[in-house]
Amino acid sequence: MNEIEEKEFPVECDDGARLSVVAKSMGESAYPPLLLVHGSGVGRLCWDVPFAGHGLMEGLARAGVH
Repeated sequence: MNEIEEKEFPVECDDGARLSVVAKSMGESAYPPLLLVHGSGVGRLCWDVPFAGHGLMEGLARAGVH
């Protein structure tokens, strides 16, 4: 089974705001990238909480979504 590739990098917005982006994928994808935005006082780890054996980001990556 292929391994999920994880990259973390900063992005600076036009207004000067800086975002920390975490990307997970299994290589090339036929789908456009999907941006998950957390809120309500939780961090990005909310997308990695295991559900049905894996986190949401991992499940999307295994399905071919960046």
